[in-house]
Amino acid sequence: MLLKVETVEEIGRFKTLKHQAPHFGSLTAVFARNGLGKSTLCSIIRSAAEQDARLIAARKRLGATKEPSAHLQWHTHGAVTYSVGKWNSCPGPVHVFDAEFVRRNLHVGESVTRDNKRSLIPIVLGEEGVKLADKISQLDSEQRELATKISAVEKTIKRSCPVVSDIKAFVQKSVPDDINRIIDRARKSLELARNSVAVKLKQAPSPLPTPDIDGICALSAETIETLSARAEAVLQDHIATHAMELQGTRWLKFGLEHMQEDKCPFCTQDTSKVDIVSLFRGYFSEEYSAFLKRIDLAYDLFAETYGSKGEKVADFIAKTSSDLTFWSNVCDLGEIPELSAQDLHAVQHSVQALEVQLAAKKANPLSVITIDNLTEVVHGFEKFNVFQSQLLSCIEIISAARSNIADFDVKRTQEVYDKNDALRLKTLPPLVTEVADWTAYTSRRAEIEIEKKAAQEALRTYTTATIAQKQNLLNSLLESFGTRFQISQTKTNFIGREANVHFCISIGDHHVDVGERQEDKPCFTTVLSAGDKSTLAFSFFLLQVRESASFSDSTIILDDPFSSQDLDRQWETTSQIRALARDACQVIVLSHDPRFLALIEKNSRDQCSSFQLNCTDEGRGTISSWSSADELKDLYVRQAERIREYARCGHFLQGVTAESLIKDLRPFLEDYMRARFPGRFAPLVMLDEMARQVETTGSTDPMYGRVSDLRAINEYSRDNMHGGGSMPNPAALRSQCKKVTSIIGAY
Repeated sequence: MLLKVETVEEIGRFKTLKHQAPHFGSLTAVFARNGLGKSTLCSIIRSAAEQDARLIAARKRLGATKEPSAHLQWHTHGAVTYSVGKWNSCPGPVHVFDAEFVRRNLHVGESVTRDNKRSLIPIVLGEEGVKLADKISQLDSEQRELATKISAVEKTIKRSCPVVSDIKAFVQKSVPDDINRIIDRARKSLELARNSVAVKLKQAPSPLPTPDIDGICALSAETIETLSARAEAVLQDHIATHAMELQGTRWLKFGLEHMQEDKCPFCTQDTSKVDIVSLFRGYFSEEYSAFLKRIDLAYDLFAETYGSKGEKVADFIAKTSSDLTFWSNVCDLGEIPELSAQDLHAVQHSVQALEVQLAAKKANPLSVITIDNLTEVVHGFEKFNVFQSQLLSCIEIISAARSNIADFDVKRTQEVYDKNDALRLKTLPPLVTEVADWTAYTSRRAEIEIEKKAAQEALRTYTTATIAQKQNLLNSLLESFGTRFQISQTKTNFIGREANVHFCISIGDHHVDVGERQEDKPCFTTVLSAGDKSTLAFSFFLLQVRESASFSDSTIILDDPFSSQDLDRQWETTSQIRALARDACQVIVLSHDPRFLALIEKNSRDQCSSFQLNCTDEGRGTISSWSSADELKDLYVRQAERIREYARCGHFLQGVTAESLIKDLRPFLEDYMRARFPGRFAPLVMLDEMARQVETTGSTDPMYGRVSDLRAINEYSRDNMHGGGSMPNPAALRSQCKKVTSIIGAY
């Protein structure tokens, strides 16, 4: 229970507000004219109940030199204070009916928004429904957060791996153990596609012929047994005498083959009687010539293939290694063959040994030449044969690549390479973390989908079981207010992700969906009057309060709850207020209408305590004791004085302004009519209705001749009765005041 509003500073129009009266009671009426702080006081109490400092910040006094503060004294919670932007504690359950309640829960302007429908959940479905709806909201909020996180992770993955289009497939695809080898192959295929022209033009490496060691050994040991030993000895002696060395035998053979008429082809001397020439002719037979050609051919072929001292072997190894380096960038050659410097030296040594062997045979064709280090020579070539064998495997791969080069497309091979490289990156920072996060987030998102569907179904089930009862309770309230409409087809849905309540306004057999304003067909705005909307909002509020589990412990604040209501509905409103006061901990009613508060006091059996909220132009506010009876009894006299003074002299009495005087006209005439014709008009019948009744009575009515003036005064003052309207024109205002004095005479 709220006992006092001890102090308020720098909030609304209050520079200061002080409580200068006894404690508030269980049923409290607070009278305040328009613009003097009722809405501000409601916002302060709502801010404390909701622990929402924004409600205070939004009402910080214009021109304030200090920060807002407030001190509310509660029966059970003691001092609840607001300072430095926050409340020190919460006062307990508080329900506030004001313009903010209507804006949140029923309509904004002329439309029932989705937020309004969402806010109706606690009103229509109660606390259990709120729990179910909150569960959906929490899951939905988590779902949105996960969607944001997943989107951020996916952007990071795509920035690192632009080739990835299907994130799910990318994350779920396993990384092969030999991914580096796969990437290397893909890279080489890409290089092959990029360098297709160069590949077509470049020749593949070819192996170096391997020497026929057995054939060389056999040739070196071969001789011709039929040749004269004396001729051989003379031949060798002649070669040695003339230093003819390696080519001596072939030189002499050439000379004999080209002799004409026994003359030396070199010096033209006659050789017919030279004995050595006859010996040579017998020596160089056809068999010998053929044998010599075989030796020369073997020697020349070996020298051409391997060069002097095996130099061509080194050249071959160097060129082949260079070629394989090129081809290894475009083909998957596997292990590239290598020949170490030591092995190359061994090969060259073996080549030199065979070279010496063939040279010796060439110099001495008929001599039997043997290789002393044959085993070493053979071993040297074994290393070379291994190199050659590996080279042949590479050549096969190169040939296949060259023949298939037309099948390689740069764009496609680039994509294959990028996708495989992306898989590799997936196992490394930072992507390994992003992939793990994506997996966790999507897994949780799938769980939320299941949980959310279950929660929605639970809310639907609960709604089905309870909505009819709540709808009937609401319609009973509307019926008690005498409305011609009811609520129907109430249900929950999930339009806009979160749970919300949808209902129809039913008038007879017609059902109008509540929602946004429609320009071309009936809608919430057009089928309900201002009084209907006010009554509907108050009925929703009553339903919420009475269905609250903390109802008996609640403080209920009502700010002008009868807006735009006729007499019958005002009576029902006061009845509902008194009923609330009987069952709740406390009800505080704030109103600008002393008559309405008097109705509450009249039937409350002296249980109602009354106060007045006031504020000066300087912002000094007070809460003081007040009596509706005194206010209403004195009011007629005070209003008469103010109106007569302005009508007669055109001057305002002290404290009177044009804005306050125009608000006096209609209430004053209404009191005049009731006082002159006791019992004729009910307490809350307004001037327009009084004029209609006079007109209906006809010319026999004493006021019949004043009907047009009554209506003119009513129309003139209507816009200014609730704080609206423009600044009154002094001449027009004085004219209306003169009409009033003319009507009342000396009464």
